[in-house]
Amino acid sequence: MARLTAATTKLDGKAMSTPVIRRRRNSLKTVLTAAVRRGIIDANPMDRMEWDMPQQSLQVDVSTVPSVSDVDRMVEVVAALPSGGARFAAFFAVIGLAGLRPSEVAALTPADLDLPMTGWGSARLRGAITSPGARYTADGEALEHKGLKHRPVEATREVPLPPDLVALVRAHLERFPSEVPQVFTNASGRPVAVSNYSPVWSRARAQLWPEGHALSKTTVYDLRHTAATTMLRSGVMPSEVARRLGHSVDVLMRVYAGVFQDERDRSNVLIEAEMAAQRDEADRLA
Repeated sequence: MARLTAATTKLDGKAMSTPVIRRRRNSLKTVLTAAVRRGIIDANPMDRMEWDMPQQSLQVDVSTVPSVSDVDRMVEVVAALPSGGARFAAFFAVIGLAGLRPSEVAALTPADLDLPMTGWGSARLRGAITSPGARYTADGEALEHKGLKHRPVEATREVPLPPDLVALVRAHLERFPSEVPQVFTNASGRPVAVSNYSPVWSRARAQLWPEGHALSKTTVYDLRHTAATTMLRSGVMPSEVARRLGHSVDVLMRVYAGVFQDERDRSNVLIEAEMAAQRDEADRLA
């Protein structure tokens, strides 16, 4: 049990994420099963072990989620940087205003975008570009092209883009024309990696939200929570929010439970009004 606990605990003493814990536990069990089969050990000790997998809460602390205004300010600060950093202003905006994962934004091509001169546009997501590093890819490249998370190969997902975001992306394409298929590139003209935009984010975050501010630890991925909470608070059906974010309604309910708790009082008022209306109607017909 001690070895299993060590294998699933980070250096700071905290448990790893549930998927990593499950994967490492299964790997250890496979190794021990193979050892039994080869006669190295008599029995697999994990078969007799009672071990509860550490559980982590998926719920987002909505008090630390940037607002749409916060996203706007971040975009303004980044856009004012020299071109090496300014090229990520629209990148951050797409995450914060449409809810795409950073890896999905990195994979966008101009052909995936519908950017009308007025009104809402859309992005058709076909895949993602992650940055696992050359040690962890089959071809030795630092970036890896993948399909959409939790979706079959070749699956797509269409996400609407609000008018102000459409304008930002159009301006980005005009200012930073790309020689590769992707909309967003680094200063060298290559597809975007985490190592490209993280320093830009850290610098702008420190300027906007210094140490001690509620948002001082906010990550680029947290911008996605901005889009999610905005949609939920505006009354968009959870099923549609989940579709746009690219995960299940079950995960949505668990991750953004705090939003639904915040909406309790407003919901109570609506329910009370509806109940009163039905009783008034019944009295009128009596």
